[in-house]
Amino acid sequence: KAELVVPATSAPEEGVVDVHVDFMHPQTKGGNNNNSNNSNELESTLLNLLVPHLVDKKELCIAPDHYVWKLNIDIFVIMSGGGSLLDVCSQGIHAALKQTLLPNISVVPAEGGGDRPTIQVDSDIQAAKKIPGVENAPVVVTVSLLRMGKMPILIVDATAEEEACAFAQIHVVLDRSRDAEPTICALHKAGGGAVPFALLQQVTSFCLEASGSSRIVVSESMHHLLQDNFIIQQ
Repeated sequence: KAELVVPATSAPEEGVVDVHVDFMHPQTKGGNNNNSNNSNELESTLLNLLVPHLVDKKELCIAPDHYVWKLNIDIFVIMSGGGSLLDVCSQGIHAALKQTLLPNISVVPAEGGGDRPTIQVDSDIQAAKKIPGVENAPVVVTVSLLRMGKMPILIVDATAEEEACAFAQIHVVLDRSRDAEPTICALHKAGGGAVPFALLQQVTSFCLEASGSSRIVVSESMHHLLQDNFIIQQ
């Protein structure tokens, strides 16, 4: 969802993008529930790895120092046993942002010596616009590294079992704009130990090669579901 907020004093011309993750697993009998830890870890990774590259925050500014858009991205994880959770979340974020519309807003200068302008929100849904630059929002592609002799095995879209066997995972933030070649925005390594630079180069090349099939193709039913939940109603 989107809301108008006062920008931070340190960034008066930048909007805000926030991510909240909630795991919907039922509580275990003994009360041993790691949902909170999992949510915090996933939130932190998304906020630090993906969010800085999602949209140009200056495009979310309505009136510097006074009004900016804040995008609240809520992720509800129903089942996480299939592996590649970070990748799936990034795909969902990308699909949701593409379906989000922001109402047209007019800024009226302050009158009578006031320093705060007023805004007029157009309730016509036909005048609403997509978030600027959302088509170029990147996604995360994770490469899991498994040991087999001296040559590691590289796996994209790993299952939970494959992730458990991996000695390291490389999360690659990938921009696959329609009019450009795929580019890497950021890298993050999870797991213990170091990864040789030559292997890291191999991982990035493998990731770019595999990226052609990395995006989820949103079906018609999913498209309508996103429209119902993320479009701004009159």
